[in-house]
Amino acid sequence: NNNNNNSIGNKQEALPRDLDRIEEVQESKPSDSNNVTLAPPKKDETLRPTKQNRASRPKRKILRKMSASDYLLDTSCQSVGPGRDAVFEQVKQDWQETGAAVIILFHYNTSVLSTAISRLCATMFLRSAIEASLLQPNPTVRLVKHDDQRTFCFVEKAVDALQFCLDVQILCNKINASYKNVPVTASVGMEHGDIIMFPHDYFGDAVNIASKLGEDVGIPGKVQISDVCMQYLVNKEQNEEVKSILDNFVVENSSCEISKVKIKYSTLSIKEEKQQYLMQSLTIPSDNEIQNFLNEKKDQQRLVSQVMKGEMLTNTIPTSLAPLQKKCCIVQSDMSGFTRLTKQYGILHFLTLVSNCRNIFNNSCSMHEGAIVKYDGDNTVCIFESISNTMQALHDIHAGIKEFNKNKHVDFQIRLKLGISYGDVLHVGHDLVGEVWEENCFLAEEKAEAGEILITSAVKQSLDASTIQDLKNKYRVHYGFERRHDTRSDKQNASNDFTYYNMSFVERTDSSLFLMEDDLVKPKDDVSGETGDNEHTKLTQEEPTNKPESYNTDDAKSTPEEHTSKPISTNKPNRTEAITDSKPTPEKEESTAQPNKTEAVSHAKPTQENGKPSDKSQVSNTGAV
Repeated sequence: NNNNNNSIGNKQEALPRDLDRIEEVQESKPSDSNNVTLAPPKKDETLRPTKQNRASRPKRKILRKMSASDYLLDTSCQSVGPGRDAVFEQVKQDWQETGAAVIILFHYNTSVLSTAISRLCATMFLRSAIEASLLQPNPTVRLVKHDDQRTFCFVEKAVDALQFCLDVQILCNKINASYKNVPVTASVGMEHGDIIMFPHDYFGDAVNIASKLGEDVGIPGKVQISDVCMQYLVNKEQNEEVKSILDNFVVENSSCEISKVKIKYSTLSIKEEKQQYLMQSLTIPSDNEIQNFLNEKKDQQRLVSQVMKGEMLTNTIPTSLAPLQKKCCIVQSDMSGFTRLTKQYGILHFLTLVSNCRNIFNNSCSMHEGAIVKYDGDNTVCIFESISNTMQALHDIHAGIKEFNKNKHVDFQIRLKLGISYGDVLHVGHDLVGEVWEENCFLAEEKAEAGEILITSAVKQSLDASTIQDLKNKYRVHYGFERRHDTRSDKQNASNDFTYYNMSFVERTDSSLFLMEDDLVKPKDDVSGETGDNEHTKLTQEEPTNKPESYNTDDAKSTPEEHTSKPISTNKPNRTEAITDSKPTPEKEESTAQPNKTEAVSHAKPTQENGKPSDKSQVSNTGAV
């Protein structure tokens, strides 16, 4: 039946282009056992499909093009060996590209854009202007992602990347002149090299250096390009176009140090005499063009319309944006060890851990009504509608990481720190705005250490006795909360007292099922197990005598775990740099960790006394949670 065949073909060709690519189509001949002799159809009568003639049709084999992250989920990547090397080589062949990483950071006049909501509206407007005027008509520049006030792009040719950097600065100048309520400048970092392309992300030394040049040492209104990239432009792509673009800039040589590695770079500033001419050569999109560009992005369209109306938004969310606000629980994870592991094993080793961590979070979110908001390098940000769903997802994440880390050396384990906050937040696409989000970033990125789960007071208060008891019965655990105090600066640089908690839980063994809460930690006026200001929740026990076969004390000493360092700048989280000369400093065994770490004891059986199991609870170790 021709109509039926066409419909089948249409369905196969209608696979999403960005998710499924038809790599190979092979026509296989039907076997003799499938050949069926059919009588010719009667006159004016078509042959209706049957099981027999459907089986006799040639079968089409469609091999889907997997992403780099999918490749790295292969179990052979979890240990050193030829299988791992083969997968890594395949990833490089399919997903490593040579080109320029361009990272843009927007800077705002906070006296005009004084609230997070107003800055988000301005950011949405700038993203739309860049996409409509610079990216859409220029296929050589590929948008990787937007993240907060940053935009990440990939350009195959360095000369095209240089022209794009110039256009970004001109566009910002024109927007400043046309929209007085969007006082914006941009710092741009650029580096050329090999880059691993991930779904909506990219990794590599070129990305790390471009991030540092555009963010850490970036100067508003200027472009920072590494000397390696400048030499590539001059030597490899030397032509009249490069000279004509560089003629618009004043070039100054500078240097900085990143992880004890000196980076030389050039700072490019547009010449004053060229400003007027360049601004006339570039046309910014009109309001109607931007609105048409955002037709399929209604939420972003609402925010951009606020800018076009010239409205200055306060902390009070206007009625038009009220549908975008929701009360939810934000969970943000941050992986540790990037610098050391990348230096010792290569970027693909760490990306293997990142891919598996993302997969665990994805599975947990789908099971407990959660959603992944975004990936930021090795960070994962997700939201849940309720505290109960959040806690259940947390236990599933704990179990997934524990299973992944089982019988692996510390360098092949996922090492996480978590920040959890709860409250009202403005959620638009991959962006979150509000005090709850700021608190979450403060805990996950600045305060948490590997193995810690830091929660805000709002999360602690939402965990009432009934919820905790249900979780205890379902997951067979005891909870502990260590109160901590700190000061946190708001957007006006005012210091405020901030109270948060280090939450940990102990897995109950069969012998501890009937333990009373007094046998663990004596809570002070709190049935949930909270301890005082100067006390630590005692969630560890002596090192077990029965160690798993994979436990190797010498290995643990020879390859110590690295504590995550503090961010270099006060901007939003950056990628930790993968270039360093420093050698990791030795660290004590995990068994000597501080008492409030849940990772102190590896997967060991409880000790026995007089042939009977000990009454002490077994501390779970995911290496992270």
